[in-house]
Amino acid sequence: MKSKHFILTTAFALLCALGCACQKEQPKDSSVESPQDSVIEETVEVISVNQSFVAFCVGESFTLIAEADNVENAEFSWTVDGDADEGVVSLVQTGNVAVITALKKGTTKLVASVKQGESIYFKTVDVTVKEGVDVSLTVSDNVGFDNNGYHVQLSTLPTAEGGETSIVPLVTAYKNNKIVSGVTFSWESEDTSIVKTEGNKLVSVSEGSTHVVGTCQIEGKEYSLSISVDVCRPTIRLEESFTVETENLSTLAITSTINGTVRDVLYNGRSVGSFDVQGKTVTLEKSKLPTLSAEMGEGRSLIIETNLASYEILVNMYTKILKTAEDFDSFATLSKKACPTEPAIWDGYFVLGNDIVYNGLYQSRIADIDSLWLAVEGNWSNGGLYGFRGVFDGKGHNIEGVSVDNGAQIGSIFGVLHIDGVVKNISFTKASVAANSSFVCGAGGGTVENIYIQYDWMGKGAQHYEGDGSINTYCASFFGFKEPTATANVSNCVVDVTKATFNAGVGIKIIGSEYVSNKNTFVIGGTDELRGKSNATLSFSSVIDFVEDVNAQSRYKKFNEDFWSLEYGVPVSNVVFESVCSLDVHFTGTANCLVSGTAYRLLVDNSYVKFTADNANVEIKSGVASVSSAVESGEKVTITATSIFDESKQASFTCDLAVVDKANCLDLTKEKETAFYDATLDRVYFADLKEKVTGEVLYYVDDMYASATFAKDGEDAKVLYAVTQDKFYKFHCLTVTKVIEKAEDLHYVRKDYTVSSYGNEGCYDGRILGTFVLLNDIDCTGLHLKNSGRYWENSRGFGGIFDGRGYTISNLTVSENGLFGALAFATIKNVNFTGICLKAANQGAYVSLFASRVFNTTIENVSMQFAEYVVGDSIYATSGLMFYETSFDSTFKNLTIDISKISGVKYLTESYYNADKPYLSEKKSVYENITVILASLDERPAFAYKTAEGTAEDIEQYPDGFTFQTA
Repeated sequence: MKSKHFILTTAFALLCALGCACQKEQPKDSSVESPQDSVIEETVEVISVNQSFVAFCVGESFTLIAEADNVENAEFSWTVDGDADEGVVSLVQTGNVAVITALKKGTTKLVASVKQGESIYFKTVDVTVKEGVDVSLTVSDNVGFDNNGYHVQLSTLPTAEGGETSIVPLVTAYKNNKIVSGVTFSWESEDTSIVKTEGNKLVSVSEGSTHVVGTCQIEGKEYSLSISVDVCRPTIRLEESFTVETENLSTLAITSTINGTVRDVLYNGRSVGSFDVQGKTVTLEKSKLPTLSAEMGEGRSLIIETNLASYEILVNMYTKILKTAEDFDSFATLSKKACPTEPAIWDGYFVLGNDIVYNGLYQSRIADIDSLWLAVEGNWSNGGLYGFRGVFDGKGHNIEGVSVDNGAQIGSIFGVLHIDGVVKNISFTKASVAANSSFVCGAGGGTVENIYIQYDWMGKGAQHYEGDGSINTYCASFFGFKEPTATANVSNCVVDVTKATFNAGVGIKIIGSEYVSNKNTFVIGGTDELRGKSNATLSFSSVIDFVEDVNAQSRYKKFNEDFWSLEYGVPVSNVVFESVCSLDVHFTGTANCLVSGTAYRLLVDNSYVKFTADNANVEIKSGVASVSSAVESGEKVTITATSIFDESKQASFTCDLAVVDKANCLDLTKEKETAFYDATLDRVYFADLKEKVTGEVLYYVDDMYASATFAKDGEDAKVLYAVTQDKFYKFHCLTVTKVIEKAEDLHYVRKDYTVSSYGNEGCYDGRILGTFVLLNDIDCTGLHLKNSGRYWENSRGFGGIFDGRGYTISNLTVSENGLFGALAFATIKNVNFTGICLKAANQGAYVSLFASRVFNTTIENVSMQFAEYVVGDSIYATSGLMFYETSFDSTFKNLTIDISKISGVKYLTESYYNADKPYLSEKKSVYENITVILASLDERPAFAYKTAEGTAEDIEQYPDGFTFQTA
């Protein structure tokens, strides 16, 4: 720092001001000769001097230097102007340099000139000489100086960053620019409660600002200067750091020394607790801590304020650290509590503390979404207004076994994601997402990043029926339901479906909406069709395809290495990496023979393998072994799967290669019969064609001779080829949810019903959808079917297709609620029932063959023969035969109902309420070609009964479409 001079006299101050005056060229002397035709341009300055004005004191010297441009062999001359006082200064010239010495007080003017040709050019210098009587004081560099004068900052406590509690100002006195020796200073503070003096030392006392004045004597005169002093309480960062859970508070024990009197404990400038000086502990008050994520997170400052310092403690401020499955369940509730004044906003800062084995159905935000749907005026999916606004940071941990399924309602872990919401750094393994569900978030906006999901199931379970009976079949990972807001961003995410089972009847968007901003989202696995609709940045049929793709690796290597495992280029999170590295390699299915011109999908229990074949006629790509048509009979091939992490982990199988001429094909498509692909068991049933297929089926291919692709559930059957060792079989194959070939399989169309979210005790909160077909006659002797619960809503129970294909179910005993429990938007057709026994399970049982209630359903081409009817002990002895009570908007046609062997049937088909019941439709059902077989026409039961204002009335009159006959 340059020395600072404190000017003590007005005369010296004026002198300095004059010394700073701008240089100004003086006019030429008119007595100097100058040629009329000058060759020098007017813009060119010929002569210059280093100083046009000099101000100094008697006895001081100054050096003037003249320069001339573009003048060869210049001859300079320094003189005193003719009109000036020659006795003010003396002048000694050496070439272009003149040294002047101040002789007496006064002013004068000097002239520097140079001759060029016949012209003379000059510059003038004004000189002022003052008497040397001024005194100045210079303060050492440890004192600052600015436009407001001298100042210094002290600290109440010393700090590691250099904050000092005292200072010794070093002052030097100058007279006529020469040091005055032997000068001593004494100091006095204007406020000793802030700064005190100890000799020549200034010492801090407490926080505040004051002035300290220093005085000295020079030649009998007193001189002084003032220094402003600011004393501040320093901020001292302690070595301790803590993690604070606002939902699980504990005291914070401090080991560092805290000096001074404690004033407060602050967070974000607000008082949040107290400090126990004796116990050296901080106690926080939950009601004063933040609840919004914007005020929480890592590396926040908690301040202990004392009169001497602010002690800073770094804290990670979270709403909750989730460590168990129960903690994960509590997340939705806690985040909703974070915004009590904004019920449509959920907030908080949540992190995972470790991996969690969940293995269950996540109770997601169904109630929140429902309340938005019903209560808000705007779009419930608007992420700018609603949803989770907080932060969920998985910290790289994994949650295993989460299943998202809310039955007929929208489901997802985070529901609507607010535009400020963040979900990041978490992996999910063995995950499941049902139809009408979106795994992470269903709608809204916000940021989703560094998410790894490994699915076991996509599209499983329930689907949502709209009011018109259509099905909402969305199924995705992110933003599956509504077009997200413009700020929605999904980046650096991987969805692994290599081991996933898909519900073929569900529109699956593996990533999510095509409108979401996807940046580096990858899908691994699934069929070509699914990947084509996944809305991913890139998709690959296998892990190996991803690892070997240059574009994918270039993107992946830029992912966050703290979360992702980048070493082998395998798209998994770090926490998952160790488990996949340890996997052994086993083939789960091997071929005995591969046929020329076909392709065979290799089945292995490890996705992280490379395949090789030792026969050039077999090419393996994306886990599919394609056999060349050039293969010759008698050849063999060994196919090996090797772990990409450990080459010692291998599995292999050897099989024959056979030449089968496509002409050697038995065309079964001319038959009326159809084979069935059971999507539940991943198996083809030849059904009525089974006697025509001889030999072991090796595998199935389609017309393109690639791996077999089956039709979607409910679509028209596809033409496939069954490949045996010596023949092709061409046949129609229809994909169904499940084939029913034995009595126990009837459980696939039933569920144990649970309490409904609508508050009706015992209501089932979901659906059973799909296509179910009988493979043969079934004898149900010994099988007692019972569905517990009530079914008040018209979108519950069985809603698929049950096709008996003309087969018979015999000796079925139903004790409560019927074979299907409840029917809504379902079709039951082409089936015969014989030996039906209806027996009430208890006094409160609902007894019927099909269901308790039926809505928007078709039952056609069905015959029923009842053998036993025992409902007298039931308080609901009014049970109808086909269903307990109400049916609306349904169609019944081509039915035969044989009750000739039973007695006591009071009502044949249904009961119904008046239309003032809010869950019932006013529409009645349609009956067409219904034949009722009685022991006697005199024993015809009533059609139904109705209730009105607490009264009941039998309906004797049957609608059109019924005929009666005796056995």
